[in-house]
Amino acid sequence: MKIAEQFFTILSDDIRQEVGNKNSIMGIYSDRMVFQELPALLPKLILTVFLIDLKTAIMPDATVKLINPKMDPVVLQIPFSVETGSGNRAILSLGFAPFKAEAPGEARIEICFGGEKEPTIIHKFNIEKAQKTKNGK
Repeated sequence: MKIAEQFFTILSDDIRQEVGNKNSIMGIYSDRMVFQELPALLPKLILTVFLIDLKTAIMPDATVKLINPKMDPVVLQIPFSVETGSGNRAILSLGFAPFKAEAPGEARIEICFGGEKEPTIIHKFNIEKAQKTKNGK
């Protein structure tokens, strides 16, 4: 289901609502998360999804799946069913607390809307262990 004409995602440690209709996103990750040791535990991990030019007037329910190397998938059912107005924009913030990284490899967060089997949105990222330098640090 194509829910919006355009979308983009940001993976971060936190998102906060500020005065003046602002959002502050803290600790933004690129396409990889690097940990000193694995397994590792973060207090939370946030995927923020910006939907631009919505194709539906009512936000459909969603299924969110976190797929993490060497771990069972985490599946969440999110009942939205809120009026958004077609053509408008929406920001979805999805939090996983705590977030555990068990092993290196590709991880992804998939979002399916309206009971669809194939994900509408996929955010991929790699989990890595930091490489030691020649002097052992």
